Amino acid sequence: VALALTIANHLVAAWTDRSVTAGGSITISANGSSDSSSSATASAAGAPADSSSSGAPSDSSSSGVTQQADAQRGFANGLSTQSGGSGDGGAASTPNAATSDGGVSVAAAIGINIAQTSSTSSLGGGVTLMASGPVALTTKADTDAAALANGSAVTASGGDAAIGVGVAINYARVTNQVRIRSPSITGNGLTVSATMSSQHEFGAYATSGASNADVGVAGSVAINIVNVTTTAIIPSGTTVNAGTGDISVAAASDSSTSTSALPAEAPGDGTVSGVTGAGSVGVGASVAVTIIDDTTTAGIEGTVIGGHDVTITATTTDLSRTDAKTGASAASVAVAPAVGIVLSNVTTHAYLSTGDAHVFTGNVTIGATQTASALTRTPRRCRRIVPIRRSPANVRPPDSRRLAGRRRP
Repeated sequence: VALALTIANHLVAAWTDRSVTAGGSITISANGSSDSSSSATASAAGAPADSSSSGAPSDSSSSGVTQQADAQRGFANGLSTQSGGSGDGGAASTPNAATSDGGVSVAAAIGINIAQTSSTSSLGGGVTLMASGPVALTTKADTDAAALANGSAVTASGGDAAIGVGVAINYARVTNQVRIRSPSITGNGLTVSATMSSQHEFGAYATSGASNADVGVAGSVAINIVNVTTTAIIPSGTTVNAGTGDISVAAASDSSTSTSALPAEAPGDGTVSGVTGAGSVGVGASVAVTIIDDTTTAGIEGTVIGGHDVTITATTTDLSRTDAKTGASAASVAVAPAVGIVLSNVTTHAYLSTGDAHVFTGNVTIGATQTASALTRTPRRCRRIVPIRRSPANVRPPDSRRLAGRRRP
């Protein structure tokens, strides 16, 4: 069994916990970039068959694959803490490797990536800022996180079983925010923004294949869990005196998510078939699950004094694609289900909240823009080879005219 586990806690923050007065401008900014991945490739023999009668793990609350990952995670965590490190840094629990039919008890390749990233610019409670020039609190974020598992297995011709199961799990939690707990900000204009350095990219890719054995089992399970929160708010309880300057509050999120559970390419011809050459039974199942929660918020809730042009914008681009494809061929029985599931929750808000009426000397713009897509594809390929015996007298040549007129479904 090949297991790759990555836990990334990448946090960047800029803040002040004391009041500041400046003859010029005041800028507090935090820019974060994170790249994490895990990649596991099985040996040629694939995974050993499960020795238990039921294939169920000892702890029914998690799958056998998850228990393997947790055991290695605990080992690494212990080594880190013994060396004076912070261990896994309180990262999220390992997502369970499971489908609606239960947990995955055995896999040839397991790739798990857990990423928690944060970009935060903040003002502490009770802090006041006073500047003759403009004041800016800004953040930028860019998180790329991916898990890959290739569980292809090939046994010697006529072997008992080939288990080529690949499980890829990617969990990413991204926080990009400006936090203001200050009662007063004074300057000639104010910028509050949580935006992007470049596009977030999230991926979970599982490949499976089993060949040559009497029984071939190939399963691809790809699970991609993404949570992105982008926030730029002047909160209630904060008074902003912008003088004659402009006020800009902006939040922007841009992400691309790809999840695939696919069969490996058959050797030699480049075709796709999860289970090939199985002597009696071929089982090739693919399950791809994508869960997305992406929320972008920009707003003014506090009290505003002065200000020329006022702009409040929230922009979200969230594109996701999920593919589950499978194939199986066997002499007697071939089973090849393909399941693709997407839950995409994308929300974008831009607002000026309730409060006393205010007159700005310039233009006021409040806009929310959202571009979201959630695409799921489950093409199916399953081939069963069944011997058919017919006497020569009962064999009729095909009618070429009838075949020519037949329309494909």
